[in-house]
Amino acid sequence: MLATRMKSSALWFLVAIGLFGVLRISYLEMTGAESCPHIEGVPICYLVSIGYGLMFLALLISKINDWKALFLGGWNITFVIALLGTSIEIINGHTCPRGFGEIPLCYLSLAFCLLIFGLFKWLQKPA
Repeated sequence: MLATRMKSSALWFLVAIGLFGVLRISYLEMTGAESCPHIEGVPICYLVSIGYGLMFLALLISKINDWKALFLGGWNITFVIALLGTSIEIINGHTCPRGFGEIPLCYLSLAFCLLIFGLFKWLQKPA
């Protein structure tokens, strides 16, 4: 029981940190202080915000039957964008916004996505 609560808390923490981080970047994009790559005129950081937002919402309503589908839908949005961003960053360079000493944030988002998915799957296993 304690282990499940610790895993759940870790999942909440990672999703909250990811959401806070991408909302910060989205705000900077809105104010013109930071620039995110765009797809068809839509800043990608807005799409990542939606993905993290769906994961956060799913955790809030986790007592409802379909919360896992909502969580995975948000995770898929975030993961695909992070994976594509990381790939393009490796190939072309300087595609993603930078943070923490010039680390491309798509790398951090991909790492967060993998950790979040691992915790999510680990929570699904019976204790």
